[in-house]
Amino acid sequence: MTNSATASATPDVPTPRRALRLRRRLEEFTPMDTIPWEEQAEQLLRCREGDGYMGLRPPARVDDEVAALLDHFALPAGASILDLGCGPGMYSARMGARGYAVTGVDIARPVIEHARAEATAAGLPCRYLARSFLEMEFDGEFDAAFLTNSTINHLSEDALDELLRRVRRALRPGGLFACDLVVLPRDFHEQPPSESRTIFTLPRSPWSDRPHRWLERKLSFPAEGQRVVHHVIVPERGAPREFWSRFVMLERPAFSRRLARAGLDVEAWLDQDLRSPALPERELVWALARAR
Repeated sequence: MTNSATASATPDVPTPRRALRLRRRLEEFTPMDTIPWEEQAEQLLRCREGDGYMGLRPPARVDDEVAALLDHFALPAGASILDLGCGPGMYSARMGARGYAVTGVDIARPVIEHARAEATAAGLPCRYLARSFLEMEFDGEFDAAFLTNSTINHLSEDALDELLRRVRRALRPGGLFACDLVVLPRDFHEQPPSESRTIFTLPRSPWSDRPHRWLERKLSFPAEGQRVVHHVIVPERGAPREFWSRFVMLERPAFSRRLARAGLDVEAWLDQDLRSPALPERELVWALARAR
């Protein structure tokens, strides 16, 4: 989840006492992800802001990424596209509006039901399925597929290999797979451990529909090649809650080999804008791979 543009950072607000005592090692952020996605999906839908949602990528960025993805896919109208981890359908609805037959898959049923209702109301050629992309059983049904929000980095090695196998099986030969991911930048392992903190004071957010403070800690563990985004939610009344998501930063050559083992060959590494080549110091990049 990304910071919302409407969330007001308040550095002058004291950091909650509970958060100040958090001096934890990487191993203590186990399991890798404790965010209650189903619960948060329901709250996310109550945080709609115009054409977007608080906590998700802003609509203008989604517009740009959709346009760039479709340019790379270079598909005729009516072609089939698979949107993995589709959420409330921000990407798939835009692609459907351009005449593509999009299938969205997400494990959180509330956002699937919401996306399905919106597509039906708008008459879009989109279908939405509530299931894990690690359990999908498509077989040569799609001309292209994509996965956003660096979801790749949050998977175990076994889960990542399973996902890539299923993506390859879902694609027709020659189909493109695009995903954004966090990669190890040059000299990252030589950096010291670091932490940054931001505090937001909010009337509501995807964490709660009541006034609260949200402390977002970003912890970097260069020796292990991992990062943690740690959230402490402090309501006006009641006990604080904490959640985190730990992710592994991947190396481009190693990820290319994983893709190749699954039958997907990397064609390009692109910057965040999906238009220019990714520089060695970039962390957030896009990989484009073609199915054999």
